[in-house]
Amino acid sequence: MEGSLNYRKTTGFLFLLMTLLFSGIIFGRAQESPLDVNGIVGGSVLLPLKIPQGLSILEVRWKLFNKVRLGDSKGQKFEAFHLASPTITQRLEMENAATLRITTVTKNDSGIYRAEVQYENGLNEEKEFRLNVYDPVPVPHIEKESLSNTSDRCNVTLVCRISTENYLNFLWIKRETKDSTQYQNISAGQKLHLSLSGNLMDSEYFCLVSNPADQKNTSTFNVCPRDSPLEMRMLGYFIILVALIVLSILVVFIFLKMKTKKKKKKKEGMKAASTYVELLKTSLGETLYTEINTTSPGVIEQDRYHLEDYPMNLQKGKLTETTVYQNIQSHPKRTSTEASKREVY
Repeated sequence: MEGSLNYRKTTGFLFLLMTLLFSGIIFGRAQESPLDVNGIVGGSVLLPLKIPQGLSILEVRWKLFNKVRLGDSKGQKFEAFHLASPTITQRLEMENAATLRITTVTKNDSGIYRAEVQYENGLNEEKEFRLNVYDPVPVPHIEKESLSNTSDRCNVTLVCRISTENYLNFLWIKRETKDSTQYQNISAGQKLHLSLSGNLMDSEYFCLVSNPADQKNTSTFNVCPRDSPLEMRMLGYFIILVALIVLSILVVFIFLKMKTKKKKKKKEGMKAASTYVELLKTSLGETLYTEINTTSPGVIEQDRYHLEDYPMNLQKGKLTETTVYQNIQSHPKRTSTEASKREVY
């Protein structure tokens, strides 16, 4: 009687233990949440299966939203389901026997993916993945606002700017010097308000912008410039010196240009006059005489010779000779007063 009672107790305990264990497994599977996988538009993502030690995969059936059958994989070979959309299936490939790769992802690829795993020993298992696709994070840049700088203290606001309005996380990180290997998270948010003094003015500040799939950063240092009065004066002197040198070069260039132009013009005039005189000598075949008048005893002044005083006629571009008498008749008669003032030699 006592042995029968002990047998019943043992049997009941084992049954209860198996029930609890089985319920725990089922309950645990029911509570298991999908594994989050994040990707950026245009990139690739991996859906990895965690295979228990000692088990080998026979086949995996891949589904989207637990309804759309995408295809089956055996080993490293993926075979797309013939009714599945090629828009996504042509971008599916096996990384290895337990990992599915999706290439060139888009935001439309976001959703729940299910893997129905069949092991060689006959066991079956299901795995789920939640794929989230984000836009790439743009490169940020840092701007300074409300700068107030004195000899011993600096108050400044740094703003991390980006070219998109999408939800992003901002984190400010400080490095004491550019050569330091220690970083310190100091603030979250798009703006950073600083009140610095002493060596803290030389620190480097990073703005880290991120989403669950991507991140970018930029930095700025020497946020409170401290130029000495001597350096400012030297900079001013240097600018003035450069301006004077440039002005001097410009003046010399203009002077030489004008001088060269004047010489060229004078040379052309002399050449034209020489050619004209030779032409007259050749055409007239005689010595050209000029009038000589005396303004006072012992002083002789040679009159300037003008083109209209030459004894020649232009007919059809040729020069013709004239006689002395014709030349005398062509001049107006001088008065007796004028004649008395001139002597012909």
